[in-house]
Amino acid sequence: MTAIENDPFSNLVKTKQRKKIISDFVFTIGAAVLMNCVLQLIVYPIITKYYGESTTGDILYFIGIIYIVPQAIGSSIGNQRLIIRRDVEVTNGNYEKILMLGCSFSSIICFIISLISAQSIIFSICYGMFSVIYMLRIYSQVEFRLSLNFSKFFIFSAVCSIGYLIGLGIYFLFRQWIVIFLCGELAALIYVGNIGSIFKRQHININTPKILWYVLLVLLTTFIRDGVNQFDRVIIRQLIGAEVVTRYNAISLIAKTLQLLVSPITTIIYSYLTLKDSMLLKSTYNKILAASVSLGGLFYLGTIIGTPIFVKMFYFDFYEYVQEYNLIVNLGLIIGFVASMLMAVLLSRGKIKENTILQTVWGVSYTISAYCFTISYGLWGLVAVTLVANVLKLVSVILVSYGTLFKDERKVEVSINA
Repeated sequence: MTAIENDPFSNLVKTKQRKKIISDFVFTIGAAVLMNCVLQLIVYPIITKYYGESTTGDILYFIGIIYIVPQAIGSSIGNQRLIIRRDVEVTNGNYEKILMLGCSFSSIICFIISLISAQSIIFSICYGMFSVIYMLRIYSQVEFRLSLNFSKFFIFSAVCSIGYLIGLGIYFLFRQWIVIFLCGELAALIYVGNIGSIFKRQHININTPKILWYVLLVLLTTFIRDGVNQFDRVIIRQLIGAEVVTRYNAISLIAKTLQLLVSPITTIIYSYLTLKDSMLLKSTYNKILAASVSLGGLFYLGTIIGTPIFVKMFYFDFYEYVQEYNLIVNLGLIIGFVASMLMAVLLSRGKIKENTILQTVWGVSYTISAYCFTISYGLWGLVAVTLVANVLKLVSVILVSYGTLFKDERKVEVSINA
């Protein structure tokens, strides 16, 4: 088999496979949009209407913790399983102890956070148990990514969304908000348990500590990425003021909303580029790079046009203020969006150590620089650091990718010439 045949993206010239990847992307985007619409347009507004902003605020706070801790653990284990399959054959048995460790860590952290937040013992126990269920649901998505069955992934997400709506009805009876999410997560787990094999017992065939080590590296980069994504609002609140947080949120809202597409896009990248014996040719990477930059350009154009319109409609009082920052704030965020997609390409090719080094250096440098420049120059300091840091991250990931990803292609060329 030639190098081109081994390259899943080179086969896009074949109409059938091109349609398959496009349909998979549509199903993945559709799944993300469906779940977000159910929560943002139905669940949260109804709770706010009947029980007030305070109740919704509490829910958003605790769900925010869930989105950081168990989500990072579940997605990291799943991504690592995709990445490692290129080199070795793994089974469910290799991940049993890792999942148990992840469940234990997640439940303990969430239990402690709940207690610190002045919640009851009973609620804290339920919250810790819920974090385990959520983590397993996030991990179980790898069932569909391994098999490239994204139509069932959409059904999986639809089942979860329907579960949320059923849970919302039960919430009105018992006034325990956690029931809303339990119904959705459990419904999704029951679905994947019935149609899939991801939780079936299997033998262990390779060294579990080695897998755990790579999971921890992926988890570290995930925490850094998600933490930095939320850091700007935290540092503005601490060093400048809550009013500026609202203004910055309005400026960056469209760009940060577009960043939600990172997850569906990286899902497709991980799923196809981690196929066993797959190859990524330099010519194909050039196309991915060009497509990513072009998509980023379109998004940037959309944000600089859409942000003033959005602010004028909903935040008219500081419209002129927003105009001052619109171009540079959204440029920095969109460049970060492009860099994240290319980081996913690098990680999908098994470059875990390179990915960890890049993410760690970027995260630490950004955090320190943002703090110092915000103290000295206010919001302009933070905005400038965000732009420069993301530009350097983008350039770095491109250089590292060109330096490390195409060794197999060079070997093939040498073999052919010989």
